[in-house]
Amino acid sequence: MFLKTPVVVKLGGSLLTLPDLAERLHAVLKLLHPHKALIIVGGGAAADEIRQLDQRRGLTATQAHWDAISAMTLNAEIVSRVCGRLPVVSNRFDAETAWQHHKGVLLNAAAFLRTEHAKYSRSLPESWSVTSDSIAAFVALHWPSQEIVFCKSCNLISSDINQICQESLLDAWFPNLLTPLQQSGVKLRWLNLRAAIPQMQSFGHATQSE
Repeated sequence: MFLKTPVVVKLGGSLLTLPDLAERLHAVLKLLHPHKALIIVGGGAAADEIRQLDQRRGLTATQAHWDAISAMTLNAEIVSRVCGRLPVVSNRFDAETAWQHHKGVLLNAAAFLRTEHAKYSRSLPESWSVTSDSIAAFVALHWPSQEIVFCKSCNLISSDINQICQESLLDAWFPNLLTPLQQSGVKLRWLNLRAAIPQMQSFGHATQSE
């Protein structure tokens, strides 16, 4: 039985260029205390390169999907080194062990998602409509977690999910996960980690279409 319910922290891949990323990420972990953090790092520039390769060469949907997730895992390893060797974990047991000594751990998204699919047939569509945003939501639902903090490079423009996705600030698949997130009581928060003074904001409703 896993006793800790972590906060899922989605760290946008664009934030890897922050010169003070380590200090800012550790400030987030301190802000979330006493809760432990499960950090999911976006694919960033590496995933963008895979997207461009797909456009030029026509990768299969499966290839592109898992190559982009592998980019997330590579970035997690980079963040681990940049941020004082925060552990990279692949499963709940390793996370529980690491949380005994660390406020946060980084998720090997590729390993975790493959295991979830093999054991429980839990998966997301293999499509560019699914990025690390929806992966963070998927992990929160199935870990489980009761909160996701989206660390982004911009301010929250609205509390409405549909509008946020229309502006490409969350991926296109994310609205499909909103109802399960709400039913599971998962809180959604936004944090502009590039701001001079980052402030947490709640969001998560969706307007009804006419």
